[in-house]
Amino acid sequence: MNVSYQTRRDNAEIIANILNNCHMLFDLDVFEEGKIKLRVITDLGHFEYAEENIFRMQRFLKELRHFVKNKEDIDQLIEENSWE
Repeated sequence: MNVSYQTRRDNAEIIANILNNCHMLFDLDVFEEGKIKLRVITDLGHFEYAEENIFRMQRFLKELRHFVKNKEDIDQLIEENSWE
């Protein structure tokens, strides 16, 4: 059995690719639903990424910021969900 493990960086690159290549971004937000989730809704589809707690999500958002073209969107998410 092959088990594929994706790192936080791998997931950040995947989501950044979606954000960088979409034509329309309809929703980009962080919310709590059992876990802390990042919701991305674009013309390419609806995607979610989950972390166990808000501190891990904050680290993920900082990692994601390195890969996106429009860093302001991620900066806004970090600011709106400032947990420090």
